[in-house]
Amino acid sequence: RLPNTGYERRSLKPIAAAAGKSSSMKVSVGMNVTLRMLSIETKLRVRLRFPVRL
Repeated sequence: RLPNTGYERRSLKPIAAAAGKSSSMKVSVGMNVTLRMLSIETKLRVRLRFPVRL
């Protein structure tokens, strides 16, 4: 069903924008998590190869 009034049309736009934002946020969060895991893994590997005394 198409919204008849301008108010309904206006109220639908931010909902769509929020949905797009949330999906892109999810993607970016997932990328951040994978990057963080990779960096931790490389750090651990480097530490195992070259033991550093803190």
